[in-house]
Amino acid sequence: MKHLRIGFMIVLGLFLVFRYPLWEDHVAGGWDMCLTYLWEGTLFGGQPFCNQAPIIYYVGYVLNYLIGEYAFAGMAFLKLAAFVLAFKYLAELTTSLGVKNHFLDLFLFILFLYPYGANKPEVLLSSVFFLKGFLTLYSSKNPNPSAGVVFAISLFLKYTAAVPIIISGIYFLYIKEADVKRKIFDAILLATPTGVLTLVFLILHPGFFTYGVLAQTAEPVMSSLGSIALIFLSFNVHTIALILMILALAYVYLISDEAEKPIILVPLLTIPFVVFSMSRAWGFYHPPRYYALQVYPLLIASVHIFHKRLPKFFTLFVAVVFIYPSINDSGFVGSLRTNYFYDEIRQFNNVVSSGLSALPNPKKGILFESSREEIEYIRENGVTEFFKPFGWDIPSGDDRFIYSGYEFTGAEDPYWAKRLRDIENISYQPHSAFQNLSQNEVELKNEILSGKYDVMMYTAHSWIVLSRVFNDMAADEVSRFCAVFIPDFRQRGIGRSYSAVIYEANQSFCQEQAKAVASHYTKAFDEICSKSHLAAETTKLVMMQNQYLLKKTCNSKSKVTDTQVYTPKILDVILLALTYVLIHFTLGKKEKKPKSQKRIRSSSRRHPK
Repeated sequence: MKHLRIGFMIVLGLFLVFRYPLWEDHVAGGWDMCLTYLWEGTLFGGQPFCNQAPIIYYVGYVLNYLIGEYAFAGMAFLKLAAFVLAFKYLAELTTSLGVKNHFLDLFLFILFLYPYGANKPEVLLSSVFFLKGFLTLYSSKNPNPSAGVVFAISLFLKYTAAVPIIISGIYFLYIKEADVKRKIFDAILLATPTGVLTLVFLILHPGFFTYGVLAQTAEPVMSSLGSIALIFLSFNVHTIALILMILALAYVYLISDEAEKPIILVPLLTIPFVVFSMSRAWGFYHPPRYYALQVYPLLIASVHIFHKRLPKFFTLFVAVVFIYPSINDSGFVGSLRTNYFYDEIRQFNNVVSSGLSALPNPKKGILFESSREEIEYIRENGVTEFFKPFGWDIPSGDDRFIYSGYEFTGAEDPYWAKRLRDIENISYQPHSAFQNLSQNEVELKNEILSGKYDVMMYTAHSWIVLSRVFNDMAADEVSRFCAVFIPDFRQRGIGRSYSAVIYEANQSFCQEQAKAVASHYTKAFDEICSKSHLAAETTKLVMMQNQYLLKKTCNSKSKVTDTQVYTPKILDVILLALTYVLIHFTLGKKEKKPKSQKRIRSSSRRHPK
């Protein structure tokens, strides 16, 4: 069994490392642009975004200063070190609970925590500091000032740490043996480092309060009651797992001893609050994902408490909450279900975007901008395979496939930092976020103007590179090109809803192509309508962009399932059964306990009498 466990861990680790490589992606918030603003001394000074917590920008600044263009490699090593520290602290926490065999910790750490921290360095680093602060706070009888320091660093790495920090601090003060005055003093002691750092950032960046506090709240789409109802009444596999987790942990909290209670309480309160906040702000259920990453180590530690208190239900709890269906999109078994679901969306979008079949094939070469996932698919399977559903037979030419990332300037999504732009009264155009093109963008512009590509295309997933390049061209240069718009439903009606196909040709050519596309959708409209009313209306709007009015009406109530709502199917039952067997036989149900361990202090010494 030991060798089986080791082999299983190696396979799982390799699977996730290749799926979520440490060397890809930067932090959110217009990362590259914000580092430029920090270099110029204008960060938090009227930009249309850059409202992430400030410390991560300084981390990026130092990496860029020390190793320049290889900063992404430095970030990869930094994330690796953070993962090592996070597991070390998790092992310390579970050891305090009497756990000797940490195989389960490692398994859940790799499966559940790694995927959400691999490409989010600010959240990962924040999680490491929060966990260290939690250990420091609850391992001492009186508040350790260093706990307040590491909590402050965690907060200013990612603001979502505020919730677990507040819960941890309040509960610590609640169980502390002291009078009210002493508790107030201890609260001030813990909060002082946060106050000091706030003043420092206000001095360095006068607009920090607006960006760091006021801009973090979003205008709610739903009422508080409505968002709670949405969480508990939206019947999908993730909410089933969330509700089970809440009920199970709440019960275990009631029957656990006082040293175990804070370990359970913090994730028990934090995760539902995060889901509630996102549901209220966005109007649809969304798994907690990396927004609650700081408390995932505590959730993993809670598994050992659950095992001690309810051993008969341990396997089911781990399988449902962590693996499948999981409160998040699982990076292992859940990927099978996700791919199964996305096949439906992908096949439907092939129908929605089938107007591409009415357009002529590229003759020289295609320049295609899309998401990183689609570009990787093309590189693995070939451009012909990608465009095959649309009837395009791409010749072997000077093709190029791009996405916003290391090679080109990234950009904020127009929906991010909307609250900030409203407060600051800032207008925002994504393609002009950087005034000057990067060297790679200049080279791409020259390739386009040289006539290297006779077809250029960007999708609803990604558009910023070509948008910036064409925006930088002179009027007479732009006049050499024209565009035809094709409906694109990969965004499921949220955000952009079209792809643009750009030709080096005059307007009359594109008008002819747009007419052919409109004729195609006149015939395909009823099929689209039968599957999604929203997609049908989207198709009509996109045809209006082509200056054609589809005289069609869609009375269907059908809709394609939203990406955030996975309705249970027979496949879910099969996968749940498989994950249960996986946990039961691979991980085992028994854990050895050492003779003596250093525990988190119990409330028998600290709880108020």
